[in-house]
Amino acid sequence: MKMNEIIDQKLRNFMTFALVISLCWSCDLFEGPKGEPGEVGPRGAQGEMGPVGPRGERGEPGQRGEPGEIGPVGPRGAQGPRGERGAPGNANVREYTFDGHDFTESESYEMLIPMSQSDFRNRIFYTYMRRGADWYVLPNYGLLGRTYYRTFHRYVENRNSARISISRVVETGVGETYSEIKVIAIETTPAVRFQLPVLPTVDIRDYNQVVRGVGLAE
Repeated sequence: MKMNEIIDQKLRNFMTFALVISLCWSCDLFEGPKGEPGEVGPRGAQGEMGPVGPRGERGEPGQRGEPGEIGPVGPRGAQGPRGERGAPGNANVREYTFDGHDFTESESYEMLIPMSQSDFRNRIFYTYMRRGADWYVLPNYGLLGRTYYRTFHRYVENRNSARISISRVVETGVGETYSEIKVIAIETTPAVRFQLPVLPTVDIRDYNQVVRGVGLAE
């Protein structure tokens, strides 16, 4: 009798185990396909900033670099006057002397003469270039009549100066080199603005005649 109870108990335990295994297998067998992952939910609110950490120690100063190379020399500025010579007993005539210029390398040349704007308005300017012993009045042709040169007169307020510009006409020639340039400034009136206030016999193309006529010749 007791033996039968033991057998019945073991049988019940086996049947219970088999039932559990059967149920687990059947659940896996009838499980549906795995669905797509859902959408990502909204981002949560940003949390409060934590306290600032302690400041780190200051680093050692770096070594100073070597000085760089000196840059190239800038362009040459406008040539200033070498000086002025007044006519003896005549404060209304001034002569300004400038260095020469090579018009084969640069077709224009500028000179500055310090003066007030009122002085500029009341003066006429005669410009001459020298090559060897010969002088050439401008505007006109230069050496051997090969290149034509123009002159421009303008007052530069921020420099308080008269700007005398010489420019060769490229179409007429390649230019030449001149060793010296002179500008004669003569005070005049509007009525005779375009007349040479010297003797009528003076040829303004002849520099030597002009300096004698205005009293600049020594």
